[in-house]
Amino acid sequence: MPHIGILSSIKFKGTDLEKAFDKGIGNSDPDRNNRNYQDNLGRDPTRVAQAVQALNADAQLLLVVVAGGIYIETMAAGLHKKYVSIVGGLINSSLTPGTTVDFRDRVNLESFTTNQARLNHLSTRFNIGPSEVCLLRNLPTKAPETGAGSPAWLHVEPTDFVGTESSAIATSKFNTAFTHISQMRNAADPREVRAVIVSADPFYYQFSAELVGAANSWVSGNTSTGLPRRICYPIYDHNDHRPDPNRTTFFGPHLAKAYRVLGKRAAEVLDSELEQIVDDTPPPPPPVVLWDFLRFWR
Repeated sequence: MPHIGILSSIKFKGTDLEKAFDKGIGNSDPDRNNRNYQDNLGRDPTRVAQAVQALNADAQLLLVVVAGGIYIETMAAGLHKKYVSIVGGLINSSLTPGTTVDFRDRVNLESFTTNQARLNHLSTRFNIGPSEVCLLRNLPTKAPETGAGSPAWLHVEPTDFVGTESSAIATSKFNTAFTHISQMRNAADPREVRAVIVSADPFYYQFSAELVGAANSWVSGNTSTGLPRRICYPIYDHNDHRPDPNRTTFFGPHLAKAYRVLGKRAAEVLDSELEQIVDDTPPPPPPVVLWDFLRFWR
């Protein structure tokens, strides 16, 4: 029976994100219990390539839902199935939906281009200047957060998540990152970092509990001059893990709502595909028995 596939760098099956997606796709999914899940792939090019191959080989697949960041969307260019995607932002090589036969639609959180607005908010609301802000980003992310058109970051702390870490390793990586941030100084502006803007990397969402735990520990202290610290999250969903309410800013969308929109976009493509299948179905054969009967009495 026709069904849809999932290509995702993070876990999708049975998650809150899938539940939100299901609300959006509604009854347009022809077989919700028979999805082809290729999820929780991490950032492993071999595993992702094998997943793409498995989806291409599925003759009953009507549509692929691509989730988990710009990396996985880039790899989805190898799909020979119609697909829709969700990303945190675009890179120069990002395709435009409709430029290929198979790439039908995209939900873009536009998180990369919102960083300047986050900096402005921290400055006007909390008197934290851009030189006192650090961007926490994942090193393998092909995002233009530090490239042309992005804010002139004085401080950037890279991590190296690939999506296969244990909770303990994830916690250690975040703690190390915040330790480095506490020690950051710049000759042009020796003031300490007072605020951290978190990237909308999919693995930061996957390890949200570990991220929030490390961030809470960091913001619980002050700078050496007694100034309070602050953390800024790009999606509201990190609130599920109880960030410090007095030192946390949310500046961005609710990811679950974005996945509901993704479901609606998928429904539009599926409805079109199923309608085409119905239109292409040949008419039933003539009633042979009745025709023979009429011919006999002619």
